[in-house]
Amino acid sequence: MYLKKFKDLSKAVQLLAIAQLRKLRTRIAAREHALELAYELNGCSTHAIDAECVVVVLSSERSCCGKLNNAVLLASRETIDAYLTDRKMVHIVSVGWKGSDNLAFKYRSYMRKRISDTCASSFALAYVLVLCVMDTSFDKCYVFFSKYNSMFEQVAAVYEFTSFSQVIGYLHSARKDNLFYDLLLAISVRTLSHLYLYNVILIVLDALDEHTYSELGCRAFSMETAHRNAITLINEYMLQYNKARQADITTALLEVVSGATYVE
Repeated sequence: MYLKKFKDLSKAVQLLAIAQLRKLRTRIAAREHALELAYELNGCSTHAIDAECVVVVLSSERSCCGKLNNAVLLASRETIDAYLTDRKMVHIVSVGWKGSDNLAFKYRSYMRKRISDTCASSFALAYVLVLCVMDTSFDKCYVFFSKYNSMFEQVAAVYEFTSFSQVIGYLHSARKDNLFYDLLLAISVRTLSHLYLYNVILIVLDALDEHTYSELGCRAFSMETAHRNAITLINEYMLQYNKARQADITTALLEVVSGATYVE
């Protein structure tokens, strides 16, 4: 009885996760063209001075998402250790208490902010994260998250962007070879800073939604596995029950036949 209820529950959770996947996929796809400009503006990250960085780490609070956290935390620790080995400054911003506790165990003195309330909308969370990053001195920022490849595969990924001053410096150095950069520099600095902030929010928002998308994919796959396991157990128990029932019937028939023979 309990296994059948668990089977139905796991199937319901799986279907809910798949429905949320489709809805979120539509939202992510709607801003793909807008992100092209964001990547263009922040394409100077490979040329930027990176003496000081901010590392934003997204972790999952939901069940069935342990492997997502492991991959993201491993990737972020590699970057943090590389900066610390070179004696560079690192500021860590964590989202989710699981990731925060893991990082604080080794990098407590580098923790800039911990955001444990992950129930807020992705828009609100992106805004809070960007404000936190912009209040910190940095040359380059890394946003580590889990990226959805398929329902069976989610991998750690990272978005990078540089500070506003680094972007302006890169635009000035490359304006001779790029008409688009020259046109951007014709805009007022205030407008350009707003455009920079808008694109940074887009990048962080995309990372948050991709991470949520990956969570849902992992959850749907876990529930599918649980559903199959429940069906397997139900079939095994039904087979054992039928065998035991058949044995009881056979024993009862033998007793009846033996009694009839004795009477004769």
